[in-house]
Amino acid sequence: MLHLRLKEGWHTYWRNPGDSGEPPHIVWTLPNGVEAGDIQWPYPDPLPYGPLLNYGYSAEAFHLIPIRIAKDWPAGRPVSLRARANWLACSDICVPEGGDFELTLATAAPAQTDAATAGLFRKARERLPVKIDWTAGLAQQDGKIVLTVAGKGLQPDRITKAAFFPYKWGVVEPAAAQTLGAAAGGLSLTMTPGQKPDPQRLDGVLVLTEALGDGPATRAYEISAMARPQEGAAAGPATGTSAGTNADSGTAAAATANAGILQALLLAILGGVVLNLMPCVFPVLSMKAMALIRHAEKAPRTIRMHGLAYALGVLSCFAVLATLLIALKGAGEAVGWGFQLQSPLFVAVMAYLFFLLGLNLSGAFEIGGSAIGLGGNLAARRGYGGSYFTGVLAAVVSTPCTAPFMGAALGFALTQSAPVSLGIFLALGLGFALPYLLLTFVPALVRLLPRPGVWMERTRQFLAFPLYASAAWLVWVLGIQAGPDGVLAALAGMILIAFGVWLWTAVRDTGTRGRLIGRSGTAAAIIAAVAIVAGLGINAQPSASLPASGRSASGPEFEGFSSERLAALRASGKPVFVNMTAAWCITCLVNERVALSSAIVNEQFDALGITYLKGDWTNGDPQITALLDSFGRSGVPLYVLYGPGNAEPVLLPQLLTESLVLDALRKLSEKSKITANTDRSTS
Repeated sequence: MLHLRLKEGWHTYWRNPGDSGEPPHIVWTLPNGVEAGDIQWPYPDPLPYGPLLNYGYSAEAFHLIPIRIAKDWPAGRPVSLRARANWLACSDICVPEGGDFELTLATAAPAQTDAATAGLFRKARERLPVKIDWTAGLAQQDGKIVLTVAGKGLQPDRITKAAFFPYKWGVVEPAAAQTLGAAAGGLSLTMTPGQKPDPQRLDGVLVLTEALGDGPATRAYEISAMARPQEGAAAGPATGTSAGTNADSGTAAAATANAGILQALLLAILGGVVLNLMPCVFPVLSMKAMALIRHAEKAPRTIRMHGLAYALGVLSCFAVLATLLIALKGAGEAVGWGFQLQSPLFVAVMAYLFFLLGLNLSGAFEIGGSAIGLGGNLAARRGYGGSYFTGVLAAVVSTPCTAPFMGAALGFALTQSAPVSLGIFLALGLGFALPYLLLTFVPALVRLLPRPGVWMERTRQFLAFPLYASAAWLVWVLGIQAGPDGVLAALAGMILIAFGVWLWTAVRDTGTRGRLIGRSGTAAAIIAAVAIVAGLGINAQPSASLPASGRSASGPEFEGFSSERLAALRASGKPVFVNMTAAWCITCLVNERVALSSAIVNEQFDALGITYLKGDWTNGDPQITALLDSFGRSGVPLYVLYGPGNAEPVLLPQLLTESLVLDALRKLSEKSKITANTDRSTS
């Protein structure tokens, strides 16, 4: 059990924190044969903060975790448990806290209870919600959610207070009043839908206060309500088990879930297609174009095979990225799309790769088509390997960008089971490979490409410069992540790589022994380049990528984002614009230059009194990850405009233009005027 004692006025959060906050997370290190289950959450208390309402615990919080030991565990052998716990403690400010914990448990038969902690465990279990065989129904009425509950032992006339706490964020508006009423044989609770309502299912905890002879008693019950397919139809059981479940409701829920998966797959494919147009993919687009020109005169079957090899490379890379992301999410890590670019070592290796490819295109050395798909008259097998590698490289460098439609698809994917998540990521990869695949499968399109000639070598050399620019940008990102020492390490590594390239070409025409020495020296130079960054750059002190406040170019003044600052601004009724960005996110940087840095946007922010909060996800940040998750996004950019008071936030597109931003600000101004006029007329 993780037991938190809190000072007066402080609180932590439930599994669904409500309007703001973040629940505790525990990462276990356990011996073989020992497993830790999920946190068993006591029912929360409502925690009002201005116009907001959070769900959590004050004074103290209990987090029970079941530990399962293998049946063949040797009797008398102690069990060593190690865990890393992180939680957010809030009052007027929020403080991320955490600790590393170790506990050794003795094993004995029969099991023995520790008298010193038995009272704490008993107190924790008293607040756990109970599974009960009540019938729960869900309906939509006049724009509200109506939850109905009936069953044996429920006496509505004794219920003086009821509150429902949903497991999922966004299905119910936390701060809106919940109205208790009567229903046939039970009670009803009318609630306001949240930002992400689910009209088919509602899962959570129902807390009831009952008037008894010796005073009020409060109990919590697990509720799983299915939507009624028609008025008066029977609803499913409150426990969500199959016993007594209405077949039509189950079919409708399954159909809704399947429709959501199908929609996510289509959005992922469309997002993958658009991802080809994002700026982070431009350097590799040049390589793809050169490859198409190289294959234009080959047989149609050969061209199609190159297209399939490229698509296979893309899908392989997306499968690996998806598997890592799903595994890290399952382990409790706060990660999302582009998570690997939060590693300084990965950024440095990518900078080296772009630099090396730039040298190749410049003619400093030749590494053949098997490496980058740009070689000359190669055997078919080696050529296909080059197309495969081009697909892998294109997928890797696409990760700093987020295209339209991607955010919703990937946000949905990370809430699903592992097979569904993997399928959506592969659909994204398929969409990304689709334009190139289409060109290779339609011979008429390939014939429209220009014929190879002397111009091709000049073009190839010119296309090296976008790769050099990409390498320079990644070194800049590394400077933000690992400070000046990281930049020095990366530049030293590039010198070693350049030396290795020179050595490779210098011994190319020598004997076998000379070529062996040259290749060994080149490999050693590349290994040393990576080792320098791994040993120095990662351990360097990161530089602050965003100041506490400032101004982006000629754009609006901003403050550094924090969840407590956002909550305080919303509680005071002020309008807020939130920009979640990262140094390695080219889409983010382009949006800021194109749409958020103009004088007219600056004037509108000032005129409307908007506070601009800017969050930096370059090195990862749990608070930013929590906000991304709350809007169903798996990565940056994220742009949210909060109106004054308790108005619903407006989610802006991931690709911004100045006109889009100004239109959102104009609508905010109009709503503010209507609200002000309404307030004057009612006063």
